[in-house]
Amino acid sequence: MYPQPELKRGGAHKAAVRRRIARQRAECVVALTQAARPLVLVDRMATLWRQLAPYAGLAAVAFSFRRKRGASRHPGWVGSLLRWGPILSGVLRLFRSKGNPR
Repeated sequence: MYPQPELKRGGAHKAAVRRRIARQRAECVVALTQAARPLVLVDRMATLWRQLAPYAGLAAVAFSFRRKRGASRHPGWVGSLLRWGPILSGVLRLFRSKGNPR
């Protein structure tokens, strides 16, 4: 039906198109890898922050206590509540989150 030289030329053209597509795909992979490097770093930082965030509040409270230690030695029950309230709240929240299987 078709002459043999036209079939060979069509096959060669098809092979060339496939090679070009493969080369362009490889170039896209390289470009995407380079573009995604900063995003990988941001993702790692976000993961680290999610792991440390529950303890950041406790660390801030502890740091503020160390700075205010000399201000008054006997704060009374309101001062004690203000001092230990955030810590107890954080501990209770931690226990509640660990107790609920998801």
